[in-house]
Amino acid sequence: MSVQSSSVEVATGPPDDSSERPAGRGPARRAWSAAALATPFLVFCVLCFFASRTALSDSDAANNSLQALDLLHGHLLLGGWIIGDATYYTFELPLYAMIEAVVGFHPIVTHIESAIAYTIVAILASAIAKNRTRGVEAAVRIGVVLAVMTASMDTGIVTPIAQGPGIYGPVLLLGEANHTTTVAFLLAMVLLLQRGMGRRSTPWLMLAILTLGQLSDDTVRIVFAGSLLIVLCWRILAARSVRNQDGLLALMTIASIPLSMGIRLAVRSLGGFTMVAPPTQIAPSDVWLKHLKLIVHSVPELFGDVHTPHATVVQHLCLLLSLLAMGVVAAAFLRGTLGWFRSERSDQLLIISIVMYLGGYMLYTLAMVGQLHEISGALPVMAALAGRLFPTRLASFKSMVPAVATAALIPLVACVATRPVPPSPPAQLASWLEAHNLTYGIAGYWESSSVTLASSNKVQVRTVISSGNEFAAFNWETKASWYDPDSHNATFFIARFWPTDPGAPIDLTPSFVEGILGKPTMAVMVGTYEVLVYNYNLLHKVQPAIPANS
Repeated sequence: MSVQSSSVEVATGPPDDSSERPAGRGPARRAWSAAALATPFLVFCVLCFFASRTALSDSDAANNSLQALDLLHGHLLLGGWIIGDATYYTFELPLYAMIEAVVGFHPIVTHIESAIAYTIVAILASAIAKNRTRGVEAAVRIGVVLAVMTASMDTGIVTPIAQGPGIYGPVLLLGEANHTTTVAFLLAMVLLLQRGMGRRSTPWLMLAILTLGQLSDDTVRIVFAGSLLIVLCWRILAARSVRNQDGLLALMTIASIPLSMGIRLAVRSLGGFTMVAPPTQIAPSDVWLKHLKLIVHSVPELFGDVHTPHATVVQHLCLLLSLLAMGVVAAAFLRGTLGWFRSERSDQLLIISIVMYLGGYMLYTLAMVGQLHEISGALPVMAALAGRLFPTRLASFKSMVPAVATAALIPLVACVATRPVPPSPPAQLASWLEAHNLTYGIAGYWESSSVTLASSNKVQVRTVISSGNEFAAFNWETKASWYDPDSHNATFFIARFWPTDPGAPIDLTPSFVEGILGKPTMAVMVGTYEVLVYNYNLLHKVQPAIPANS
């Protein structure tokens, strides 16, 4: 069997080039076409917003909002911030900042951002699936993408963080910036390969996308750049030549790694943010099989196939749709894999990225129960592949349009209609603290910035952790200046009665806190928390955070 030259593209999905557009297409017709194309995504975004409201925003989302507030105030390098293992600096944070410029620093910001970011991802995935098709076929391919991306919305259980893992549906996909929307960079790369091959600007655009992506999340380096290099090396070997655009793209992919590291180092040297090193260690080989078994369970969970006690008829219907979506994705993956030698670069990159997502989950130490968000970005990739490789004959049936539209809408509408907006403990705490003129205090991680956001920054609560017989500032998603006793006067502590995570020590109970800070002048139960009020500045008993080294 001879190997085809890389200059020849034979697609297994819809062709990259279609017949020329009919002449005489006026502005009015183009406007109507644009409106028709935009309408489903507008509906999708609105429903995602309401679905997001059924998922409580926690301190992770609140800290992203606070970082965006600093960007909005001109602190572009986020000086003094110690950010977690993903910065979201080049996509999610600017989006947060733009929203805050319109609505202010308000709890609703996190829900608007989640909806818009997920819609952007859906638009990119749909553009890949639609490619240059039109009419019924284009509508069906877009519908398949949206159906897969919404399949898990109203299936599964939602367990509060304080009670252990079990985060699915809107919490997983619309809760906060948590690797899911990072996939926008990968989808942009796929779209560039699909539409831009042969153009002189394409390698430089790829360098820009990869560099910006790596500044935001190391998933871009590990999964996206790695996947692209595999595809490009395969095509270089097939063409038996490196002196082509594939070779130049491979060079730019490699160059993006030191370039992004250099920019991050420059930001740090200029007094900008530091970050915690991502958990990119390879797991011991003796646990790979265990991780593989976890993947077998995690992929169905990603589609919402999890146990739901006392499921309603609608939830059973949503579960059926999620199983159908999983079947469509599996069929597309099989079709693309079997047709690998005839596939286009864009299809190959989607396939390899899915393998890299799941393979990384198996090989790295991040694979564990409750860490489904680490591979949640694979869902839009699967959706793009499913829409892209959906059989043309099926996609041409007019009856498929209402079918895929229904499959996309039912889980989202059901989630919005059947899941009430849950009561917010942070909002309850914020209201009580503000009413009693308590505006600066300290607490554990999940009770800190979430209260700050719930109060629209009127009450500011900073994170501490126990360090032996004293408290220390938490060196994760925090800012050093928050703990300066000369600038701030912390007069209360929010204590809790359960561990933050399963297996964690119950180290922030009232008795433990009193053992370090002494007897409070007042102790009041607010919901399930106890607020301990003191008559001195608690920051004098908080050690500074250990600076991050990345």
